[in-house]
Amino acid sequence: MHHAAACITIANAQYRLAAPGERADYTVRLDPAAAVPDVRLQLTASIDEADFVLIGESDAAPRCDDAPGTRTIAIDRSAPAPDLTIAFARPDMPADYRIYVQGGPIAPETAAALYAAAQIPARRLAAATRSN
Repeated sequence: MHHAAACITIANAQYRLAAPGERADYTVRLDPAAAVPDVRLQLTASIDEADFVLIGESDAAPRCDDAPGTRTIAIDRSAPAPDLTIAFARPDMPADYRIYVQGGPIAPETAAALYAAAQIPARRLAAATRSN
């Protein structure tokens, strides 16, 4: 059982950071220099502009309840074959998703990686639909 890692719930599915050494369901590489990232995220200062909002209400990170189907996410800045490569867009650049994070113990980059990883199943379904 893992209760220590940050977790978010999106559409009745939980996504949590994998513990060090734990095999993750998805590996996300944060690469600000990626020429063609899978997802380009933008951290925004406005809730109104955000596609995803995370507001921390305490000093404790949100926890998963070890429900079946909880997906684990590893953030590896040097992963050679990640499931997803994320780059962060400047305010003057287009972005696939905009994230707003206020307070709490989850770093904005971690929240962004968890959110982007939660989009992997839908992205794979869309890609499979396009290829048929």
